[in-house]
Amino acid sequence: MNFDMNALDLFSKKLESNNKTLEEFAEKNLWLSVFLALVTASLMSFTGFGLFEIVMTALFAIVFVFALSIGLEIQKFESKKALKEKLVVDFLLDASIMPKGTSFEKILENSSKEYGLLGKEFAKVYEMIKKGASVEESLKEFNNRNDSKVLERVAELLLMFYSSGADMAESFKKTAEDILKTQNILSQKNASIVVQKYTVLFAGGLIVPLVLGLLSSMSQGFDFNALNFLFETKTIMEREQLLETLLLANKIYIAEYAIIAGTFLGLQENSVGKGILYGLVLIPVGLIVYFLAGSLI
Repeated sequence: MNFDMNALDLFSKKLESNNKTLEEFAEKNLWLSVFLALVTASLMSFTGFGLFEIVMTALFAIVFVFALSIGLEIQKFESKKALKEKLVVDFLLDASIMPKGTSFEKILENSSKEYGLLGKEFAKVYEMIKKGASVEESLKEFNNRNDSKVLERVAELLLMFYSSGADMAESFKKTAEDILKTQNILSQKNASIVVQKYTVLFAGGLIVPLVLGLLSSMSQGFDFNALNFLFETKTIMEREQLLETLLLANKIYIAEYAIIAGTFLGLQENSVGKGILYGLVLIPVGLIVYFLAGSLI
């Protein structure tokens, strides 16, 4: 229960960073998902689908809308966080050459006017302190808002500078160099996994659905009467039910593969939002390729 509340609170913080509230997000997507479910159910009812298929598809539409929206919001947050982290090195290097005796408040005030999104974060910290919040509270809120190890390290340095009042020029410079090295290593790592990434996407969105679609189409054209020796205890109806079960299993497998592939890529790129988006894109693309391939033969 605590985990769920913590996850919800964390997502709420990310929404705040995207200038949205949890209530606004829930209300907007509830109406959108219900509308999509009703439209989908109406279209399916006119094309002869059964009640079970209609209900399950409508539920999937609701889950799909919420999952897609969550993925987009998380990805938006992660993109903004990446931009802030890129500016950290500039901030630390500039802080390392500030005149001796520069106050903590002065550093925040000057920084709030520069460094783009990172500067806006410093402005929020500065405003909280001016309104009476302690430096510790303001920097803690800074960490909660950004959910970033890099920015958390910056907050620790600033708190150390405030608490000790010592000259932190060398510490600022050394930390900037360490972060820059780490960013270069991550950049090289991301470049090395690009081929692997597109191989997984290509397989999940095209190859696997295409092969399964062609095989399912070929299997429906088989003359099972010629294979009676394999189905001695099976009636014609039972054989048809077995075939329908196998075709359903193909669709489930495509969806499972898409979810696993999306999760794998999300972990690889250290981004939950991207993992959700990859999975949600691969599911419909894979099913479309599957149905198109099934109509070719």
